[in-house]
Amino acid sequence: MGNYYTITTSCTSICRVYDTFYPLAENYAGASFSSATVPAGSQSYTGVDCLTSSDCWASDNLGNTDNYTGSWGSLVATGATSLNDVTCTSSTNCWAVGVLVNSSSYDNTFITEYTGSWATVASPNATSTSDNNLNGVACVPGTVSDCWAVGDYVDSVGYDQTLIEQYSAPLATSTTTLSTSANPAEVVTFTAVVSGGSGNPTPTGTVTFNNTTSSTVLCNAVTVAQGSLPSYEAEATCSVTLPTTGGPFSIDAVYSGDTNYATSTSNTISQATNTCAGGALTLSAPASIPIPGPTLTGLDQSVASSVDLDPSDMTGTGSGWNVQATSTTFADAGGATLPTTATSFTGASVAAGSGNCNLPTSSVTYNVVLPAASTAPAPVVIYDAANSTGEGPSVVTMDFEATIPADAYAQTYSSTWTFTIVAGP
Repeated sequence: MGNYYTITTSCTSICRVYDTFYPLAENYAGASFSSATVPAGSQSYTGVDCLTSSDCWASDNLGNTDNYTGSWGSLVATGATSLNDVTCTSSTNCWAVGVLVNSSSYDNTFITEYTGSWATVASPNATSTSDNNLNGVACVPGTVSDCWAVGDYVDSVGYDQTLIEQYSAPLATSTTTLSTSANPAEVVTFTAVVSGGSGNPTPTGTVTFNNTTSSTVLCNAVTVAQGSLPSYEAEATCSVTLPTTGGPFSIDAVYSGDTNYATSTSNTISQATNTCAGGALTLSAPASIPIPGPTLTGLDQSVASSVDLDPSDMTGTGSGWNVQATSTTFADAGGATLPTTATSFTGASVAAGSGNCNLPTSSVTYNVVLPAASTAPAPVVIYDAANSTGEGPSVVTMDFEATIPADAYAQTYSSTWTFTIVAGP
């Protein structure tokens, strides 16, 4: 047996060491080392690094790598003449260093990176007229963009000199996705999820949330955290109360980036703050309005009743509205009629419907005569909502009084009432 050459340092109870001259792997599982079966074709394993007890990489002196996932598999050539060390930052990112003999028979530095497959990375040489060699490699923990390789070269008078190289890769792309807890809503929590992609390190850094409509910062430099997300993602949240006017607002989130990832800007959310927005101005009224019939006494009489109207302003404009009414003359089957001024609205009360944003404030004074004719005449305003009131569903109870003259016939009278709602008070 030759001599042990290198050992991974990222182990506690499960470690692996490698031998020179003959391919040999030994596994330490908490008590002692035991030999492991290795593939044919390697003269000497030279380096090893383990991410977990079932995910290790080894390098050999013939320029090959081998991945242990429960057992050692087949060797993979990297193009190097010889590899001296290997290190991994994640299951999808590893680095190996060594030498590549050039056409002048000098050793040149050699670096290769694994991101699903091995690819050569350009590396400088201290001299072009003698040997250059890289013996070890390590990366800043948790990064894929800051690695160091060490070795030696022979100077012009034949002495070995130290050689240190640093690899600073372009920052990886990050993706920031913004979501909202509710829309429309005034009190809202925005969540920005930053992703580096499966197998990559957890993003660090901060996220700034912006209202680009008003050019204001909602939450500045909120630190991201992995929380319950996958290891390659992290999130930041921003809880705010937005203005009820001036919306909808365009909201985005900007990730600061870190030593691994470049900055990124999220999708833009159009956040409405008025929950009574995005719809139409509508009015519902009952299909029929029964009026109690009095007992005729030969005297003028009046009958009081009410009707519920359901205005709903979901436009979000806050411009107010008004309800108008008209009718046909009360008439019986034989053609007898009641006066065209028989009905008057005597008052109104209002209640919030489900999802109401604010109750209407009306300027109408009573009594208001309901106009009538054989053909319904122009309507009159019987209730209204001032600007910035009456947003969302409301229930307006209109009290009215029908007058029965002394000379009315004892018949059943009917009239068609028409209610409409119009924007503006």
